[in-house]
Amino acid sequence: MQEIHLEPWEKISDELQKWLPIIEEKKYPEISEEPELGKVYRMYPAGCLSGNGTRFHGNLRLGKYPGKLLIFFNGGGVSWNEYTAARPNNLFTSHLPDSYYFNTTDWMGDYPLNNSIFAARDDNPFQEWTIINIPYSTGDFHCGAGDFPYIALNDTQRTLPHHGYLNTIALLRMAKRWVKSPETLLIAGVSAGGFGVSLMAEDVISEFPECADITCVVDSSLLLKEDWSRVAREVWHSPEHIWKRLIGDNITLDSYSALYQKFGSRVKYLFASSTRDALLVQAQNALYGKVQFYDKASGLSYQSTLNEMCNKLVERIPTAGLYIFEHPMNEREYHEAELTMHCILDSAHMFEHREEGKTACEWIMSALHGRVERIGLGHL
Repeated sequence: MQEIHLEPWEKISDELQKWLPIIEEKKYPEISEEPELGKVYRMYPAGCLSGNGTRFHGNLRLGKYPGKLLIFFNGGGVSWNEYTAARPNNLFTSHLPDSYYFNTTDWMGDYPLNNSIFAARDDNPFQEWTIINIPYSTGDFHCGAGDFPYIALNDTQRTLPHHGYLNTIALLRMAKRWVKSPETLLIAGVSAGGFGVSLMAEDVISEFPECADITCVVDSSLLLKEDWSRVAREVWHSPEHIWKRLIGDNITLDSYSALYQKFGSRVKYLFASSTRDALLVQAQNALYGKVQFYDKASGLSYQSTLNEMCNKLVERIPTAGLYIFEHPMNEREYHEAELTMHCILDSAHMFEHREEGKTACEWIMSALHGRVERIGLGHL
């Protein structure tokens, strides 16, 4: 079994130890020189690291329709300073009182491939597409390109590899050994992966310059912070062309706007969110300098921010598509605060929940066929 790198203060309890063989059993095989059609493989680009120092991997599945390519960015929190860098969330740190991001792909990386937009179900139009799955472990919205020093909880000096950008580009270039330039390119992501879509789409598109039919989908990626540009520059060490476009407090709005200014109507721009996103409410409170907490007032504040975001997005990108949905968060503790579900593309709700009679999947497919729609605005 591959050695798992642990922080000095991390303890593997007997309860957690039992998950190790399960993780090993559920791993997809490493890609071969001649991968089989329809089979999922792991790809390990040379030199790429997860946030805890282990090897980073992504996934490739060659589909029945080689001209249709789906690139999916996974989510999992964000690290923006030393405090958050020292508090990752993984299988071996569940005892921590506060955690902000996933720092290993080994147990979370393949999870979405059994669910959501990758699900094997009759009503999923993407199950025959070629897919490149980009797991998330670096805490940098997939756009970091450097190392961030911090003090761990045991007062030792550590380094967090904010290598999201490096991993993504290396993974795409490795996949191009088997994936030809597509006729249709769908770049989608949830939560931190949705931010990754807006931040990384320009670089992804540059890897497939001949593709003219491009759609981007950002799902549940709305967090305000006045100095995102500084964080991208000084903490994540993102490339200059990424941090320079961050001029305000809304990282998705700034990134999507810059993408539109460069590509115009060549790209279709979609944005989805629930009305009072429970997990983004907690994360926003943390970004405001508070602890991660949620209450009804914070949910209503998010709803107001979402309304402003949608208005500004349509103002800057007149062709933008929206999918605003109202669905309660499954966990019981959020019900009293009337908070709503975080993300829709990573669950069966993508195919089952309807707004104005249309599922999120149907909304995306309409856009792929040239009919970009704005759904659920009545919730705002």
